[in-house]
Amino acid sequence: MKANGETEINELAYLILDVFDQLGITSPKLHLKFDGKTPEKFVNKALDMIRRGHNSIAFVCEPGIRHAFLSVGLTEEDARTSVLTGCYESVPKHGNTTAPAYLNILKPLELVFNNGIDPVSGVKCGIETGEVEALKTFDDFYAAYIRQLGDIINRAITWANDAEQYLSQINPAQVLSGTSENSLRTARDAFQNGSIHNNTVILFSGFGTAVDALCAVRELVFISREITLAELRNILRTNWEGHEKLRLKALRHAPKYGNGNETADNMAIALGNFLDSKTNRRPNARGGMYWASAHAARHYIVFGESTGATPDGRMAGEEMSKNASPTMGMDTNGVTALIKSVTTLDTAQFPGDFPLDVMLHPTTVAGDKGLNVMRALLKTYMDRNGTLIQFNIFDAQTLIDAQKRPEKYEHLQVRVCGWNVRFNDLSKAEQDAFIRRAMNIKS
Repeated sequence: MKANGETEINELAYLILDVFDQLGITSPKLHLKFDGKTPEKFVNKALDMIRRGHNSIAFVCEPGIRHAFLSVGLTEEDARTSVLTGCYESVPKHGNTTAPAYLNILKPLELVFNNGIDPVSGVKCGIETGEVEALKTFDDFYAAYIRQLGDIINRAITWANDAEQYLSQINPAQVLSGTSENSLRTARDAFQNGSIHNNTVILFSGFGTAVDALCAVRELVFISREITLAELRNILRTNWEGHEKLRLKALRHAPKYGNGNETADNMAIALGNFLDSKTNRRPNARGGMYWASAHAARHYIVFGESTGATPDGRMAGEEMSKNASPTMGMDTNGVTALIKSVTTLDTAQFPGDFPLDVMLHPTTVAGDKGLNVMRALLKTYMDRNGTLIQFNIFDAQTLIDAQKRPEKYEHLQVRVCGWNVRFNDLSKAEQDAFIRRAMNIKS
């Protein structure tokens, strides 16, 4: 938006979409800053491209950026003129952002069950929170989890500060420094402390799965009392072997984030509050501050591979949730419930980034009515201070057929995180995860 409140969208913006549509490529990706005054014709054009498979497009909601920026002491003008970098992160125009740490927030649950020892590697990488037999209530268990998570955050920030005070020596930013007014005026490297806003982002992976796992512990151990913490620990160590019935109950019946479930949403709020209090506004080594981010990049897969079985029914090595989204396939109550759950969180607690991935069935978005549905979802997410939303439009049968006969689907694109890939280029495990979630889409 312009300073006078008018839209910046012009003829060139439409031409960019036209060419991108003709090319049908996965990269470069397009960021569209969206506001209530963005022309409906332009929004419809972009949404139509997405539903036809040209979906390397992300909507970044300006009210959400403003809400997040104001929470960390920036101005409305900083939000309006912010630039989009990386996958879709918003950065003040006269600032920079580093991202030195992706943190696996599912791993602290394993550390609680094993008193600070990672059962996958056998390495003691957490603090001692005691044997699980000593944790008598869910509050005790949650407090132990928070202690493990807090220790990981503190160590990550310590390590980042140790490195970032030497950024101009380790990784000098000559081009940025030479084009930054403040950097030239102060004669300091733009990425160390030469910019006006020098922010450091801590990115948290597995938020939705961590919420599900905590809910499952509460449900199975402390409410239905089907199992003790010690017994659950032993079962997880053997990757649920011999306990498939219990695993399916954890997978299908324990509260799941992304469904408008009050228990799961309250757990998500508590976790969001903690990440906010431990991360945001802490001073960094460059004269700026730390921001929390819900952006996972590809770490929802990488971290999943190094994380054992978890109480939510997830098997060892399986991927975890990505971005602010639920665990793949666990949002079964439809997209309205999904948006309600996600935006129950205060998105300002993740000023670094708060992306939501939405998967819709093609029949849902067909015709003029379908376009209205997509636009309504986008507006609802924006009105609830959502920051970033991106779409995948396909049905499970198409993906299953593409897996069997890839030669027929050379141009089938999938929105992975902040980028697109051809479905054929994904590993079978990644394809299977998309298929599982597509099977739960309500048409």
